[in-house]
Amino acid sequence: MNPTYPIYVPTKGRADSRLTIRALTRRNIPFRVVVEPQEVDTYLTPFPRKHGNLDPSQLLVLPWSNRPDGLVAARNWIRAHAEAEGHAWHWQLDDNIRGFYRLHQNIEWRTTDGAPFYAIEQWASRYENVAIAGMQYELLAPRHHRQPPP
Repeated sequence: MNPTYPIYVPTKGRADSRLTIRALTRRNIPFRVVVEPQEVDTYLTPFPRKHGNLDPSQLLVLPWSNRPDGLVAARNWIRAHAEAEGHAWHWQLDDNIRGFYRLHQNIEWRTTDGAPFYAIEQWASRYENVAIAGMQYELLAPRHHRQPPP
């Protein structure tokens, strides 16, 4: 199961870790990475770990380099890009996410596909007054660790 709307990962200077890229790749969730022109080759260089390599079609290049308002400008550019493609909604993820989990009855469950994105999209689309929806950082949700049985 995958999200209905596109996922964008704006990133700069983190080609050596690619945390969010790896987390999405492991779950077979489609996404695109947004980088500045000077970092294209760095992000297309093969990654030494199992997950984390990018196909050139997954890379979107910003029309500028090293702007003082970099992330804000990149996020605004992403929104315009998604709207130009005709998407009513889109995802923008930080580039430092190690994994995605579901919290149920104070127990953290590791996810293995795009179901959490899809579930949030379905929930948000039921209402007309939701302007933005997303996931919570784990540090804001105390929990016990337990993984699903194999």
